[in-house]
Amino acid sequence: MVEADSNSFWAWRSPDERAEQAAAFAGFLAERGVTRLWLIAPGGARQSLTARETDLPGLLLSAPPQTRIVWNRGGAVVETDAIRMLPGQAETGDAHV
Repeated sequence: MVEADSNSFWAWRSPDERAEQAAAFAGFLAERGVTRLWLIAPGGARQSLTARETDLPGLLLSAPPQTRIVWNRGGAVVETDAIRMLPGQAETGDAHV
């Protein structure tokens, strides 16, 4: 099991790898029992999601860079080539929506 810290990331070099990493990140959240999360667009629009009731990998694939993914014990950001944990919001940190 990979433990999350501020250096954790899911990187890709191709569209196929991006889809694989989006699915891996969704699995990472599922393994930790995340049931509610929020996608926060670069402009600040927030979308509340119930885990396992949404196509999170699909949403991540269409998310623009700088979209934040926030859950009750952590957060991450979509970049052009990776999904990275937000500094200070690792597995045991407090995320603010």
